[in-house]
Amino acid sequence: MATSKNKPDYTQSIKDMDGKPVKDEDGKTMTIKTVCIRGLNQLFREDSGETKFKKFMAATKVANGDPLTAEEVSLAKEAIGKMFGPVVVGQAWQALDPGVK
Repeated sequence: MATSKNKPDYTQSIKDMDGKPVKDEDGKTMTIKTVCIRGLNQLFREDSGETKFKKFMAATKVANGDPLTAEEVSLAKEAIGKMFGPVVVGQAWQALDPGVK
């Protein structure tokens, strides 16, 4: 699933329980990249200015295909967990953190 410990294959598509690609509201196939960027750019009440900046930096790395630090992976997982349902969360978390079970 992931290409290295900290750099998942961001182009990997999210699949439904039948193995078919999940589409977003615009009909585009959702990928690890789109899920990460959307999650990291989502505003949550509890986010401080510092957290927003860290989320921006992590989203920028994902957009550029760069690996994330452990802290950035945690931020992405938290944001994705709050924003998406189990099918998306499970696949995104496994891609971002291959040790997740």
